[in-house]
Amino acid sequence: MKKVNDTIYDSAWKDVIEGIFPDFILFFFPLAYHDIDWSKGFKFHNKELGRIYKDHEVGNKRVDELVEVYLLDGCFKWLFIHIEVQGYKDNDFLERMYIYNYRLSDKYKKEIISFAVLSDNNPDYKPYKYETGRWGFKHITEFPIVKLTDYINKLDELEKSENPMSMVVLSSLENHRVKNTEEKFNVKLNLIRKLYKKGYDKTGILSVLRFIDWIITLPPEFEEKIKEEVDKMEGEPMAYVTSFERIAAKKAVLETEKKTALKMLKKNYSPEEIADLTDLTLEEITALKVVDRV
Repeated sequence: MKKVNDTIYDSAWKDVIEGIFPDFILFFFPLAYHDIDWSKGFKFHNKELGRIYKDHEVGNKRVDELVEVYLLDGCFKWLFIHIEVQGYKDNDFLERMYIYNYRLSDKYKKEIISFAVLSDNNPDYKPYKYETGRWGFKHITEFPIVKLTDYINKLDELEKSENPMSMVVLSSLENHRVKNTEEKFNVKLNLIRKLYKKGYDKTGILSVLRFIDWIITLPPEFEEKIKEEVDKMEGEPMAYVTSFERIAAKKAVLETEKKTALKMLKKNYSPEEIADLTDLTLEEITALKVVDRV
């Protein structure tokens, strides 16, 4: 069952993908990056994703993005980006990837390229091939899969990388590693210090800062200490504080929208109607229905 903390983690991943999508593709899937004509932009189609899910499928810990991109050869494709954030081996993962790919392709009559990023802690769990066959019939589908645990032995590369996604991966790994509040405080502060030394543009800094702030949660008194320490940093301290205020505001808006959606659900508004009246996706709205039934 999806918990509130899981929803925050999902939101952190969605926020960073949508904020620095080209960097995300370049970091994890460079072959695709170099075939895409970025000068023509890209478009997210996430409301379409909600229409292919069944109610019982929404409560799982995953993040999905559907993105339209143009290729350098003039064609355009839809990329299905799937992130599993569950911490255990899932025997249905590959079948689910195949089914979603087929559903999207069948419904929208487009070639769907499916990628996946796995953020669980099991380094030996690396599924990539969906295969069925009997009596001479065989069907094989292979998915490009990235495993975050593969970067545990590449920390030096992450530190030196100029791609903001390197800080996202580093933050995710550190979040899994540390347990107690004091450690989390030190890790969060060090990550923020490293982030501002990278020299990323404003979009990159804010996207990664949101990710760090959302996944490494601290009690209020420790968050206040983070703000105080950031204010002492060299440069323009007010810019850091403003960033935190914006992040807090974004969280508040999200929570307000969810509360509004819950009230609308109780008044028998359909998920489609709520999606049209709020910034929530159909998947997020259906997840609220699941949580509300707990």
